[in-house]
Amino acid sequence: MISRRHRVIGISALAVVVVIVAGLLAVLRPLSAEIPAEYQGWGVIRYGDPQCAPAHVRGVFRVVEVSDSGRGCTSSNLNLDLPTYYKFQYVYPDGHRKTLRWGASGGEVNSQVWLMGNTAGDKRMDFFVGDKHQMENSGAPPR
Repeated sequence: MISRRHRVIGISALAVVVVIVAGLLAVLRPLSAEIPAEYQGWGVIRYGDPQCAPAHVRGVFRVVEVSDSGRGCTSSNLNLDLPTYYKFQYVYPDGHRKTLRWGASGGEVNSQVWLMGNTAGDKRMDFFVGDKHQMENSGAPPR
């Protein structure tokens, strides 16, 4: 039989683990970029901008909406200089979503989104939506 002391220690250890996991999720929460359906071209998400709304949360994801012009912004600090899981989705007028395959610049040939990098000093994330041929012939990302 488990003693009262062992139960208290077990419950305390579990509480510590829950607090640590919750803290990590708050800092390392994955990012979902919601892009208007069928958008193609350069996109940029600015973060840590006090003039923008905070990212909202859906499940475990921090969500940033990207406009028809390919731009999104949030006042939230996304900590993109830390390892982060990304999800890019088309959002259709009826509300349904389609997850897009993504890769880093020069990476996966079948990517639909190309993550070009995060510039922590500028607090921006550049990406390109389109196939490899379109990406290679698109020129430099807008500044």
